[in-house]
Amino acid sequence: MKKSIWIKHFFCLLAFLIVGTFPAISIGNHYDFKLIGSQNGMPSIISCIYTEQKGFIWIGTPTGLIRFDGTELKKYTAQPDNENSLPNDSILQIIEDNQQTTWILTTTGIARYSLIHDNFFIPKLNNQPIIAKSICKIADGLLFGGINKIYKYSYATNTISLIREFKTDEPFIIRSIQMWKPDTILCLSWQQGILQMNLKNFEITPFPFQYGNDNVGIIIDSQQRIWLSTYNNGVKCFSAQGKLIASYTTQNSRLSSDIVLCMTEFKQKIWMGTDGGGINILDPTTGNITVLEHISGDNHSLPTNTILCLHSDSAGNIWAGSKREGVINIREVSMRTYTNVVLGHNKGLSQSTVLQLYQEPASEELWIATDGGGINKFIPSTETFVHYPDTWGDKMVSITGFTPNELLVSAFSKGIFIFDKKTGKKRPFAIMSPSLEHHIRYSGQPINLYRDTPNSILILSSPPYRYHTSTRQLTPVPCAKEVKIKGLLSSIGYDSTAIYLNDPYNIYIDWIVKKTQWRYLQVLHRDSSMLYPGMTRAYSGLQAPVACTPITLIPANSKEFLPPYLMK
Repeated sequence: MKKSIWIKHFFCLLAFLIVGTFPAISIGNHYDFKLIGSQNGMPSIISCIYTEQKGFIWIGTPTGLIRFDGTELKKYTAQPDNENSLPNDSILQIIEDNQQTTWILTTTGIARYSLIHDNFFIPKLNNQPIIAKSICKIADGLLFGGINKIYKYSYATNTISLIREFKTDEPFIIRSIQMWKPDTILCLSWQQGILQMNLKNFEITPFPFQYGNDNVGIIIDSQQRIWLSTYNNGVKCFSAQGKLIASYTTQNSRLSSDIVLCMTEFKQKIWMGTDGGGINILDPTTGNITVLEHISGDNHSLPTNTILCLHSDSAGNIWAGSKREGVINIREVSMRTYTNVVLGHNKGLSQSTVLQLYQEPASEELWIATDGGGINKFIPSTETFVHYPDTWGDKMVSITGFTPNELLVSAFSKGIFIFDKKTGKKRPFAIMSPSLEHHIRYSGQPINLYRDTPNSILILSSPPYRYHTSTRQLTPVPCAKEVKIKGLLSSIGYDSTAIYLNDPYNIYIDWIVKKTQWRYLQVLHRDSSMLYPGMTRAYSGLQAPVACTPITLIPANSKEFLPPYLMK
């Protein structure tokens, strides 16, 4: 095929715009997953993630602390001979306080990061490291949860003090500490349950409602509801008053795993990372759960199904820490790009270069002409593709409607075919014009098809022909003397007065005299440098050559180009 034609067409990967492009296509939320894994130097196991206002992404792992600026990773580890290094390589939690200072909890002490010196200060109490397992922000500082101890960092004094020590039969390791009410915090221990502490008098009492054993995680959402995950028993939700209002398991909901390892609130929904079940997104108002999971062979799916930590940031990102694949950046998108997959797999194209899209009226299905992969069909409701082996290897240039069960398709240098939508088989379309047949097969020009009326189809060759479906006659399209088609002829669209076409050099118009009669093809505009074939509305459906630039149209009501009989 001639190189200039391919340059003019500027073929690109198929990208479906979920909103606005194809009205019949309606798909739920899409998410883009960007993996920052071992190939980037990231450890495979991630304990915690936090994004701070200065732009750094802090990532805690069992083997050190990672600072990521969006491009490069910098790793910090414990150095025994350096008092300004981390106390330990095993990172438990990271947080930024209201004064934009970053705090890191390790298994053997707390560290405070200094951006100016790019090192750490290790606060101590009675000349001993402070051991804390959890941390949360309060109005005038930070609270740290230790083993039967609660510490407070005060902004006013810039010091850490022990504000409460309590006794229990077994060690109460505060794995999570959460602000629930203005004067109440909740402290979670995996084995010992939940305690609440009054911040005014530091009184500690058990959480007064039933919640079960083996508690893994707890968060307080924007409505002051308590979300509690218990090992292998799903998630429970308590009201702001502490009463159980909902319980979600694999038995009574779409929850994909009863082992919920982490939770965060994002856009009024509860995101849950599970052990082996991917990420579950729960809408508290409806109880509906959306599952993001890894699907083998699907490049658009979650990279892994075991998620150890989740963090949402102010830029609209979700950050997930996995058990084996490192960090995953998750972002909601309005567009999804599909590329080629193994022939027969239903999660992508048979060939990634798409030449034209076609959608029939009142149908969600999208027919796709590919360059060497034949015909594909995309089903938006299931987000799956169908490949047709009978067309594999064909450079399908164009697709349009033919009969209720058939399409008319153009294959480069092979001819025009009738494609059976049910059987997936194609058969030659009889062309009763030797010159047109020769042009299709030997000119080196691709041939577009365009159904301009319910009873006719344009074969956009040079010169163009019109096929009348009711009489099965093929007639040349009358052309004015100045019309000299050069290169690929494409359809732009139609209105009540005319049909618009273009080649790389000119825009053409074919005036409609009556419902099924046309005047002749004439030059409408001699500069189509700003024109690129884009979405076109045909009588039989929606056609769209893949376009990367906008389309420029001459207004149909412009008197400059109207013939006399339409100027009245």
